[in-house]
Amino acid sequence: MENRLNNLTTRFVIFGQGRSGTSLLVDLINSHPNIHCYGEIFNPQLSIFNYKIFFPKFRLKILKVLSPKKIKGFKLLQYQINRFKRNDNYKKNFLYYLYKKDWKIIYLKRRNILLRVISKQLMQQTGIINQTNNLFKLKKIKLNLDNLLIKIKNSEKNMLYIERELLKKIPHLTLIYEDNLLRNKNHKKTLNKVFDYLGVKRAPIKKTKYHRITSDKISDFIENYEEFKKIITNGPYAKFLYDK
Repeated sequence: MENRLNNLTTRFVIFGQGRSGTSLLVDLINSHPNIHCYGEIFNPQLSIFNYKIFFPKFRLKILKVLSPKKIKGFKLLQYQINRFKRNDNYKKNFLYYLYKKDWKIIYLKRRNILLRVISKQLMQQTGIINQTNNLFKLKKIKLNLDNLLIKIKNSEKNMLYIERELLKKIPHLTLIYEDNLLRNKNHKKTLNKVFDYLGVKRAPIKKTKYHRITSDKISDFIENYEEFKKIITNGPYAKFLYDK
């Protein structure tokens, strides 16, 4: 595709829920020599005001001076919008505001909401957010099964809210973690789709620095798997036990 951006700046946002592959996508996109994708500029841990985000639109302006590259983006997670010190209408329409300001929206979702919830518990118990050491071996962890179904249902509810409310009127590119990012063999095709969407000439992608630490079999890394399975089997989320 012909590069149409010689004299323009293209801005984009990678949006989704946590534990859905957003860090991996950022790393892959930054393979392109003309693109710089920042991390979580709205991470509440960067705020000194009790994890609340004041002046979110001002933070967007900072991106203009942080990199000379013509194509710039950042990563935004759903819970971070909820940390904005603004009213509910502002939060609900923030993505629409970006769209009206010519930001391109890339929505990354993880179809398997069960594994998303497990991934969050793995992070909380091990302290590992993303693994960059391919020699690391994950020991089995004991899942906290209290309110497990409620946590999965809330994850599903948040995903539906994103799709039915936040993105309903916004043109965007949707990527599925399981289909587009989980396997290395899919990365080139996926990134070509992203580059085309951003209107930039395709470029080779580097090997990602991130390494998967779990296997396709949940029982390989869950100590109390049988107890966990009893809770899930015959319920609405049983299909996610086998959907990788």
